[in-house]
Amino acid sequence: MTAQNKPNILLLLADDIGVDALRVDEATREVTVMLDSSEGEQIGTRALPNITKLFQNGIHFTRAWAQPVCSPTRASLFTGLQPWRTGVGYPAPGGNSTLQENITGTNNPIVTLAESLKTEDYHSAMFGKWHLGHHGEGAAAQDAKLTPTERGWDHFEGVYRGGLRPVGNDYGVSQRGPVVVSDLEQPINQVPPNLEDKLSLPELRAKREAAAAKCKAYLKEVCPDLVAGDQYDNQRDIRYFIWDKAYEDLPTETVIEESGPGDRTHMYATRDQIYSAMNWIRQMLGRSWCISLTLIVPHDPFHIPPEESFSIQFKDKTKPTVTEMFVAMVESMDFYIGKLLNSDDPEIRHQLANTVIIFAGDNGTQDRDSDSDAVLDRDLEDKATYHIGGVHVPMCIADGGTMLGSSPCYIAGPLPRLCADPVHIVDLYRTMTDIADAQLGPSAAMDSISLEPHLKQTNGAKRTHYFSQQYPSPAKRNGQSLSKFATVSDGSFKLTCNRTSLVDGTNDEYQYEFCELSPDPRVPGALKESEPITNFLQSPHRAKVDELYRELTKNFLDAGQTQPQGNEIGTIPTRDNPLKFPPLSESPVTITGSKTTDPPLQRPNPELIQFAADPRSGRYIHGGHQAPNWKITGAPPDADLARWALVHDDRFYRMCCFKHGRDDQLCCFAFNGSAYAYGQGGYTELGVTGFPADTDTRCFAMAHDGRVWHLFMRRKNAPLFYRAALVGNRFVYGAGDYRYPDQIGVSRFPSNADWDRWTMLHDNHFFLLAVLPRGNNTTVYQGALNPRWKVFMGTGPGWIANAPSNCDFGSFSMLHDNSAYRLYFQNT
Repeated sequence: MTAQNKPNILLLLADDIGVDALRVDEATREVTVMLDSSEGEQIGTRALPNITKLFQNGIHFTRAWAQPVCSPTRASLFTGLQPWRTGVGYPAPGGNSTLQENITGTNNPIVTLAESLKTEDYHSAMFGKWHLGHHGEGAAAQDAKLTPTERGWDHFEGVYRGGLRPVGNDYGVSQRGPVVVSDLEQPINQVPPNLEDKLSLPELRAKREAAAAKCKAYLKEVCPDLVAGDQYDNQRDIRYFIWDKAYEDLPTETVIEESGPGDRTHMYATRDQIYSAMNWIRQMLGRSWCISLTLIVPHDPFHIPPEESFSIQFKDKTKPTVTEMFVAMVESMDFYIGKLLNSDDPEIRHQLANTVIIFAGDNGTQDRDSDSDAVLDRDLEDKATYHIGGVHVPMCIADGGTMLGSSPCYIAGPLPRLCADPVHIVDLYRTMTDIADAQLGPSAAMDSISLEPHLKQTNGAKRTHYFSQQYPSPAKRNGQSLSKFATVSDGSFKLTCNRTSLVDGTNDEYQYEFCELSPDPRVPGALKESEPITNFLQSPHRAKVDELYRELTKNFLDAGQTQPQGNEIGTIPTRDNPLKFPPLSESPVTITGSKTTDPPLQRPNPELIQFAADPRSGRYIHGGHQAPNWKITGAPPDADLARWALVHDDRFYRMCCFKHGRDDQLCCFAFNGSAYAYGQGGYTELGVTGFPADTDTRCFAMAHDGRVWHLFMRRKNAPLFYRAALVGNRFVYGAGDYRYPDQIGVSRFPSNADWDRWTMLHDNHFFLLAVLPRGNNTTVYQGALNPRWKVFMGTGPGWIANAPSNCDFGSFSMLHDNSAYRLYFQNT
């Protein structure tokens, strides 16, 4: 099948709408929008004919999950990875909205959906909301990959931010509260601080005046009844009309432009996004394409859309309720989607007939208006909560050929049909790459499970459990604590771990909650949770709780936290380990101390993956004449296996790791002939003392010079190493020189050396330093200690060969056993 014959892919992602608001009749597949108001009144019940068309020509996934908030969902959708792997766990401010370069804990780059599709000559475009990074305020290094085209998309039109709420700030109007036309007409005598570097006072006044005039003319055209008699402030909020549009295109290079409301054909955001996509489709005739139509609607700010696009009758248009406006916005979304699906343009219809169309919500329904704090519906356990309402979203995959009355272009079997199996929005990555027949690397989309078996009615791997999470960082916002939580479910029961920072800022409380899921009689298709089940560690629930806990602990509660990079030349950012889930408990568990006292990074079945050097080739080869893997056994619960090192002392192969939350105590293991066993070889614990306050204790190395054990750690943010020697049962910094300096610098190592991934050994002649390059897991930079100059001097590279896919490249260790140089990774 040639690229031109492969199905196109159209993704329609609605913002902030769960199954409680978008209701699907399982018999007729008719889709309506409706909410239960805070007074118990049903608001809406408006039919959505165009979204209905998708559900009537596709597969309705009735048990689809997403992440609890918007940017983590987008990161998962476009990477096939859970939030703790992408670094996007909660939107900024209060979290991080910028996609990491590499998968957490590894140097494997994150490969986006658009980058994977590019290998099959697909052209990718995005229209609407990005929310995964841009070169604006607070951005990372200017050479970082942040924008859609830098992440693989060929074309982008929309907004970088999480929505249109901040638009008022762009005009010098307070973000808090709706923005109306008269706000732009108020006198302004100074430029607000957020605009001082962008606009002069005359420019700001001109911008406000032009936007107000353009908005008045447009509202008179699209909302004539609402603004009759020049009552323009009857439009409760104009931010969906006066937003600035970002534009990027990659014919040869990235071009970024900003167009204000006066420069656009369609001022209204939803209409602009749909019509921009249609224009791009016309240019793609004869090529395979993927469109991510990441709509902003029905995300706040709540307002009254163009009158052509909705039918709900407001009780009083001059005083609309947020629930009424939400319903009108969803109707408007359906109306403009219909402009695309029902286009009479033969070029668009021809391409849609060969298109797989995916519709989904990005998280549960927003419960409160951010501007007025008004309640949309009576259920306040939706978006940004760990309840089922926060993650249960509508999802449908339709066949464009079937929808347009021709032969199916991809989906096999009768349509429409229902699927009640567990599916997750993270699964759409591999689904779309399977549609494109794209081949993925071993680290790409590792959390994604393709829905192709459902679409093709074939055998194949299917999801058995859901996992969703949210993790703000830092732990407080506007003086209030923000909780981190993760939820796992099999579709019938749900286990949640919730972590809250306590008032004093040093103690953290972990709470597990276990409940049963069942159909919600109020809302067809939705699920409701039982009251939390107490004594869940007792029969009859213990087996199910243990099953869900095992699934939970395959993940982490966050991605760790990166500290800012320093200004000193050669400094590098520091990073804490991801948070591990604590042992199950039916009562809240309080963990005291700072971030370093969070549960240790441990693996269920830890192993050392062994390589040996081949002196003829300079390669460290996995397998061959040495055993490939050795288990680590007996590790106590407080052993932090993320901070580990190996040494050979002429008697034993030994491994040590720090105790969790401590920088002064090591747990000791030794090789017993079949495994590295805790407490073997004469040592159970060793102390560490005297290191300078600026020591980075996240990584260390050990070496034995034939007489004495040495322990090395690096100074924070610099390639300078501190050395201690073993005195009795304690490594003591500065305890005698033992012929070697206490501080050792580095010279002649390449500039891309990754000083978070280093180790040392002694080969009976020299101390040797080894460092992996940034973004490279197959090369080892090596150097030897020059005692005269008190530096490790680079001597040349080595290479790593035949590394298995389960290597954790985040850290490594080496030793010399009087016969061979050996290199080790742990398993993932």
